[in-house]
Amino acid sequence: MFWLSSQGKSRIRSVVLSLVMVSMFFAEQESVPSSNTNENRQFLHGMVSVVKSLDTYLKGTYNYTGLVGENSEVNGDLYWCDFVMMSQYPSKADGYIRYYAKTGFLEYKELSQQIIDKMYKVYKNTRDRDGNLWLPTGHFISKDGKFYGYSKGKKFTRYSENPIPYDQSNGEYQIEGAGMADSWGIGMFELSKMVDYLDPVYKEKLIELNYGMADFWNRDYMLYRKQGMFFYRTEDVTPSNPKYQKDELKFWCIGLDLLYSIVSLQQLGQNTDKYDERLILLMQTYVKDRPSHNKDFRIDYLDSRMIELSKYFKNKGKEKELSDWVFKRLPGLYKDQINKARFMLNGDVRGSSTIPLLDLYAQLNMKAQYRELWQDIWDNHFGELGIKNEEENVYLSVNNSGYALLLDAGYQGWLTGMISDEEFNKAIKKYYEFKGDRRNYRDCDDWVIETEEWDKKNSNWQATPFDCYPEIVESEHYYFGKPQGFTVNRMVLSGEVKEAMKKENQKRNCYYQFVAPFENHAEKERYGLAQTFNVLDTHVNAAIKIDLSKDGQQNNPEFIIKYKEPKVSKGMPCSGFVDVTELYYKDKKEAIKEGFEVSEVQLNGKKIPYQVFHLLDYKEPYSRENNAKLGFIIETEGNEKENEIKIITAKRNFPYYIVDDYYNENSSKTKPKDLPVVEKQNQTSTVDTFTLKDAVKAGRYVSNWEQWCLAYKSGDSKNKKELETAIKETARRMEEGDFNRNRLVELVVALTRIYYVNEDKSKEELAKSIEKYSNDVLNEKETPKGVNILRDGEMLIRYGILFPERLKAKESLDFGWEKVKKYLKENFNEEGFDKYTDPIEDVKILTEIERLCLINDVKIPDEIFSKTEKIIEFLMYCGNPDGTISEFIDKSKGNIREWLYWGSKIYKRTDFRYVAFGGLLMENCFEPEKTSIAYEKSGVYVMRNGWDIRDRYLTPFFHDEDKEKRQVVYTITEKGEDFSAYNRKLGIKKAEQKIVKWVTKENYDYLEVIEKSGRKRKITYVKPDYWFVNVVGGPYKLEDEMKIIKQYKTDEKNEEMIRSEHKYEEDHLYGLSVKEKGEILVQQINGELYLMHCYHNDSRKRITVEVDENYKRKKDEVVYKYLYAKGVPPKYMKMMSYVPEIKVSRKGDNWTINYKDKEKIEIGNFGENVIINRLK
Repeated sequence: MFWLSSQGKSRIRSVVLSLVMVSMFFAEQESVPSSNTNENRQFLHGMVSVVKSLDTYLKGTYNYTGLVGENSEVNGDLYWCDFVMMSQYPSKADGYIRYYAKTGFLEYKELSQQIIDKMYKVYKNTRDRDGNLWLPTGHFISKDGKFYGYSKGKKFTRYSENPIPYDQSNGEYQIEGAGMADSWGIGMFELSKMVDYLDPVYKEKLIELNYGMADFWNRDYMLYRKQGMFFYRTEDVTPSNPKYQKDELKFWCIGLDLLYSIVSLQQLGQNTDKYDERLILLMQTYVKDRPSHNKDFRIDYLDSRMIELSKYFKNKGKEKELSDWVFKRLPGLYKDQINKARFMLNGDVRGSSTIPLLDLYAQLNMKAQYRELWQDIWDNHFGELGIKNEEENVYLSVNNSGYALLLDAGYQGWLTGMISDEEFNKAIKKYYEFKGDRRNYRDCDDWVIETEEWDKKNSNWQATPFDCYPEIVESEHYYFGKPQGFTVNRMVLSGEVKEAMKKENQKRNCYYQFVAPFENHAEKERYGLAQTFNVLDTHVNAAIKIDLSKDGQQNNPEFIIKYKEPKVSKGMPCSGFVDVTELYYKDKKEAIKEGFEVSEVQLNGKKIPYQVFHLLDYKEPYSRENNAKLGFIIETEGNEKENEIKIITAKRNFPYYIVDDYYNENSSKTKPKDLPVVEKQNQTSTVDTFTLKDAVKAGRYVSNWEQWCLAYKSGDSKNKKELETAIKETARRMEEGDFNRNRLVELVVALTRIYYVNEDKSKEELAKSIEKYSNDVLNEKETPKGVNILRDGEMLIRYGILFPERLKAKESLDFGWEKVKKYLKENFNEEGFDKYTDPIEDVKILTEIERLCLINDVKIPDEIFSKTEKIIEFLMYCGNPDGTISEFIDKSKGNIREWLYWGSKIYKRTDFRYVAFGGLLMENCFEPEKTSIAYEKSGVYVMRNGWDIRDRYLTPFFHDEDKEKRQVVYTITEKGEDFSAYNRKLGIKKAEQKIVKWVTKENYDYLEVIEKSGRKRKITYVKPDYWFVNVVGGPYKLEDEMKIIKQYKTDEKNEEMIRSEHKYEEDHLYGLSVKEKGEILVQQINGELYLMHCYHNDSRKRITVEVDENYKRKKDEVVYKYLYAKGVPPKYMKMMSYVPEIKVSRKGDNWTINYKDKEKIEIGNFGENVIINRLK
């Protein structure tokens, strides 16, 4: 959540310059839809998002020994989650234990108990002036003795010192200053109802904590007497140096936390008689003075407390008259209340809201008032994208806590008869359909769409913000119809501002997304109950177990899961959850390729919606353990009925396709609908004025429709008018014939994108222009020469899909498909090779057409669908480790990962996903089937040593064992060849040549090339590390064979790597240093053979050599000065790169590679029948 304090300060401070304000698929496995299950599927998405938020917060905090805040980042990091307070601990403990009670997932219980342990440890370490224990329920004091506001505290992670001590003796107890009033108390009351699910020792801890709170409130400095009246204090207090209250009471916060502690003790079966005398005095004073405080701020909070106190006395058979007054007289004090929905905005905890009145009305049986407010919320203030303003129909900035409040209010209203089954069901469906709408949570679609084009074209960009990124996670906050989650680019602080502003010098794409389940805020509610009342009880079969040795003999193993319906209205959609990790991961770690996967879920013999969802590195970051859960949904029959579902699995024979026939993208429900566009997120401190100004300028050129849409959706009315004028001016110039044929088609495509964003009344004129020019192309008797017919096809297809009611839309669609077919036939061969070496731009158009078809349920011709898949597969296999493509395949040398990502969604290809994500650990990803591959009809051959393409340097994974295996790709074509490793392009050779022989075996590849000059080269790849190139029929110079960017040579005296700027020398080792972190070794062995070998050179292997104090450091050399004891001369140590000690020797036709202390390999018969013998 991006929660705002009363000062309105945002979480991330402007210590860095936010330059781009864009934010961030998992192919969640789902059932095939039937005509009546779409709404329930979206409902299920919503409930899955809640469970995934539980899992991601658990990942961030599980087994962490320090105190934590209300949230964590979705990757488990706590760095920005520095505001630590006690307020939400009980509600979080309650929420997790309630989910454990329903699901049986043990880790939920464990986290709940860990949270209780933290509360207990604070309590046992915190003492007041007199040495008595007490517990702060608000914010915590830091070790430096200071209180820090939201986002201003000292940062910490799991791996650094926590700045918040368990000893809070010098802290403050907040009462009137408590922003999250009653959060701790209500949370404890709800938690006390769940103690039977906790280990017995935790019941005792809760009893002690509640007694401690009650005793604390009855110390002298917590009491207030005036003119014979008895109160508890309302001023904040510092128990280490308490002062008696002097100012007037704040009536609304009397008994804050105290009263809920008392009723919690009663719930726990404890004797509380010793507190009753003062509680009676308090109630008498309340009854006497309450009518004169009807306009007080948050007076309903006090009234809710007194309702619970009245029930407390009723349970004891005491004070009937006082209790009756509360239930009989309080309704009259609310008769003039205007029951209009007013929400707490921007995470503010100091404001007021009318939503908590719903619970009060339900408790007081005020049906008319309840229904009036309830209907105003759902009829006027709740839309597809969340809570909105009725008058302007604008979505508001509301914390997620303000949403869960509606569930609690609705459930209490239904339990007390305020609303009917039908009304309750309707509202809950609307709520979870909002939560399950893909526009209302962040996923990889957002990341791919909203990352700046410049970044996506660069090497090493990947289609996910980081390892193990979880999608479909309930948002912590909703900013004006957009879920929280954003990307900023950071400018390194530097005196050279102009240099620092350059894109290439920035730290790009820093992604932030937060999760905060059960974040009890300023609006009192029962968070745990709110989010579990419609969860099925499946705890008796929490996880399915499978024995592959036994079940592997079955065709379709089946599992019976028993469940019990909760106490809800008949027809209420309810979800159940089952752990299915054993189906998908061996020992929770390695993804199983040849196992089983869920293919169907049945209830009473009929299919029901289900969803399998994963969380990687589960329970703790870098744990390398993964988790998979299955969620399913049923509509209840009522009366808490027991039943069972059947989970049917199927053999996963070929792991490169995802079993999911349901295509989803982040677009609106209405049809026709266009592809999503980039929009400003309106999230605090992510607004990028530079980008928006540039977008407004660029948007005036209508062909740059991406910038037009960004500026239009993000700009003010003045900007919108300028942009609308640009459209009219473009339309005028089009009419006057200012543009050539290709340019005209390009503009029409742009106008089709702009049409669905434009809000101007002139949209009809825009549609007429699109119709006119589309029909002009449709009616051409012959396509003019020089026309890009793929662009023609794109325009006609978009017109046919997006404007189905206009003139000849169907004919345009059909003709568009014919143009695309013709283009593919003329430009691509059957292997997917583009003879004009421009496939990336074509794939962009093709995948966008196919995405548009899929979200509008338009059939894609099989000829186009299968050919596009073949093109994407060709690009994948020819791709470099860094995501770029050889210039001999595509002259742009661009990054192909964006199109692999969309291809993975369109074709359900897990190998496309793997490469799109840059080899990062993500769900539903498997390495491509082949490494080395030959496209003989295209003259393209690829030698590859594997698919471990993670870029360690951009995304360091320091907790993971680094096996130092660096991926190498050697691409040989008829136009030349290039060599890539360490996620970098290392060398290139341009030459006309002919490939005459290709052999690939398990342990080697062999390829023969005849160059234009007649010289022959025999390339032998000894897998996985060594390339031998045998040059026959002519002399060669090593420096001409592969253009290496940077060279180093071994010095025979000290084995130091020194620069050689001009040429290679025989019998020396040469290396290409990649930012001093990776090396390629190139060695000329004799006049006809040279060796290429890739290895890893990092700081752990650096060699240090002592040098003289006066040593003159050469360029790029690093010399450290080491200081020892006083009076001891310092030492000067030079860092030198590691060089592998490899010797290559020849004996007749046999060669030996001797890699010191690692391996020895004998190679015989260079050529197509290579003999390789690996010696120990």
